[in-house]
Amino acid sequence: MQAVVLIANPFASRVSEDRLAAVERELARVAELSIVMTEHPRHATELASEACRGGCDAIVVFSGDGGFNEALNGLEGDVPIGFLPGGGASVLSRALGLPGDPVAAAKQLAEAIEQNRTRRIAVGRVNGRRFAFSAGVGIDEFVASLTLAAEAGAHYSGVLCGRAVWQEGVPIYVREGRAALAR
Repeated sequence: MQAVVLIANPFASRVSEDRLAAVERELARVAELSIVMTEHPRHATELASEACRGGCDAIVVFSGDGGFNEALNGLEGDVPIGFLPGGGASVLSRALGLPGDPVAAAKQLAEAIEQNRTRRIAVGRVNGRRFAFSAGVGIDEFVASLTLAAEAGAHYSGVLCGRAVWQEGVPIYVREGRAALAR
């Protein structure tokens, strides 16, 4: 049996104890499974790196796209990685043709592990970091950093947000003191 590390993000919107237990049952049918949970941002990078150095045969990530990206950046050597949809969109796992249901996706990955079936995907690299399907620069990156800061408890009024963007030298449309950004 192959040694597989399951990296699960308990903060992802569709990862629950029940789903994790069901995913574990599917993967444990075909592999010696170790489960590790992320505890903070970029932890999946550390966990994937440790799993590779520990000699695992494969890594499976149960998370959203952010966790998938983090784990990709921890890969070392030629260790295969699988993605189970645990986020709101889970674009990468869908793009790879996996079902939206994480248990059904785990069943497909278990079959691939059992049959030693892999495929190569193109991965990009910007500023030393890998990405699988999308990279944002300029305004995308700036807005993402504001969003992460807001999620961490920082508060921006529309005026402050507008001023912050202008101070960075990136013009955006500001209306009634609020940054008007399409979602």
